[in-house]
Amino acid sequence: MSKKAIRRVWMLWASVMAWGGISGMSAAEPVRPIEISGVEKELIDSAACRIEDSLGVLEPFVRKLEKLRQGGRQIVSVFHVGDSHVQAGFLTDTLRSYFQRDFGSAGRGLVAPLRLMGTNEPFGYRITSPNQWSGYRCTSAAGECLVGVTAMALATDEPDARFTISARDSFSLVRAFHHPQAPLLLAPDSLSAGIGCGCEDTEEMTTVVLDRPVAEVTLWAPVRDTAYATPVFYGFSLENGSPGVLYHASGINGTAFEHLNRNGELLVRQSTLLMPDLIVVSLGTNDSFGRNYNTKHVYDQIVAFVRSLQRANPGVPLLLTSPMEFYKRQYSKGRYVRVVNPNGARTAALIQCAAAECGTAFWDFYRAAGGNGANGRWKKAGLVRADRIHLSEEGYTLQARMLYNAFVDYYNRIVQ
Repeated sequence: MSKKAIRRVWMLWASVMAWGGISGMSAAEPVRPIEISGVEKELIDSAACRIEDSLGVLEPFVRKLEKLRQGGRQIVSVFHVGDSHVQAGFLTDTLRSYFQRDFGSAGRGLVAPLRLMGTNEPFGYRITSPNQWSGYRCTSAAGECLVGVTAMALATDEPDARFTISARDSFSLVRAFHHPQAPLLLAPDSLSAGIGCGCEDTEEMTTVVLDRPVAEVTLWAPVRDTAYATPVFYGFSLENGSPGVLYHASGINGTAFEHLNRNGELLVRQSTLLMPDLIVVSLGTNDSFGRNYNTKHVYDQIVAFVRSLQRANPGVPLLLTSPMEFYKRQYSKGRYVRVVNPNGARTAALIQCAAAECGTAFWDFYRAAGGNGANGRWKKAGLVRADRIHLSEEGYTLQARMLYNAFVDYYNRIVQ
């Protein structure tokens, strides 16, 4: 039996326990775009805010979402890979809310224990532990520790690892991503469903089924076997067993394409465990810094990472996005000033070219946000932070509305 067939059997059982989802809708009913205010409309280039997809690679993803609107009982999975713009969570959390508003919620999806590594964690969930952990990121030096699907890894020398996971949205199933020789994660007896889902488990992923939806659970991983004495964990997927969308996000501050080509082999391999129906890649900002910026090198890194995802996930459509205009620090007349980073526009163009070469869809946030000079206009509107690189929460929310509306336009044209 194929892996997807096994998942359908599991979902049939899970749907008995599940709650949530959406009722069937007419396929002819268009999806409503998200409202953008008049002031915000003046900041963006509406004509450029569209998804470029001359090959129609996103159509299979659209058809799966269409079935959900018709009352289908499947899960549609999105995997969004990025840098600090993704780690902050505002962009992907907003996109998640829009997809789940229109197509149903299958749960929170991928969560990473970022605070245990000493960095910022998105809102909507929290992961704590009494153990002492060593953290590794995809931006670390090569060979320190393989990072998993969350682009990070946590390791401990303690033989009794514990995680307490709490989330705004309740969940009844946890998928744990871990080292092949990690000890088995167990749920408390009071929450254990009494059955396993071994048919879905792999050496690098364990499924923990709970007997009811909860907002918090403590998972315990005692070392009981010397063959499974490597407590290295990468993250968790929180799911509710309902049909709908899982919107997984994996982002680490400072990530460039080069980092993922150097340290992301396991991330790419574990991406298949999410069974993605769409992979979104939002990188390029960090590739645009440095005195030795080289367009050929950057382009080769973009293509190499996209190709690795395509090899691991054959037939899964990819959507590449570009960053909008951003600034850099430059020393001038005895002090540092912030000026536009001209490599940002170059990198956006390289991502567009790589999308064409690799046969992926593309969303040009650089042009859609207003092109040259956009950063200043967005900053004046309070949508860009003081570093002139990152957006404010309102800025990321606007970016999410723009991308989702571009997708809605694409979806409605396919379905109608």
